Amino acid sequence: MSCTCPAGKPMWLSSDRADFNGQKAYVFEGYVKNCRECPVKAKCLRRENQKSPRSVHFFYSQMPERNKPDVLQIMKDKIDSAEGKRIYSKRLGTAEPPFGHMQEMGMTEFTLRGREKVNGQWRLMCCLHNLKKIHSFGGESLARRMEKAV
Repeated sequence: MSCTCPAGKPMWLSSDRADFNGQKAYVFEGYVKNCRECPVKAKCLRRENQKSPRSVHFFYSQMPERNKPDVLQIMKDKIDSAEGKRIYSKRLGTAEPPFGHMQEMGMTEFTLRGREKVNGQWRLMCCLHNLKKIHSFGGESLARRMEKAV
């Protein structure tokens, strides 16, 4: 999905779920640099001395069905591509197991509030996960190696 200003310059999607009186909309904004130097600025912006760039919004309800993004299909296409398969195969073996292990240990949600406390609880959960890995996969041999080293 893209949008161009009346001068033909590209605009960026600043929000894909803005709320205007209960109606969802896409919001596009012009780049500040483009708006400052634009020859049609007087026709495009509400005020001649306006500092903010042009912005437009398009309501979901008024958009043709074919222009609405199907996020599930976009993600399926991304994962099914050759690069997506390569990236997500790494993720499945690296990033997902810790969450499964933590859930197995009963840690399904944070019990504290506040960023600092939640960060502390997350670090403790990660430490517990790592200790469990050491115990399961190398605790005994690790202890033997440490004894030999001493």
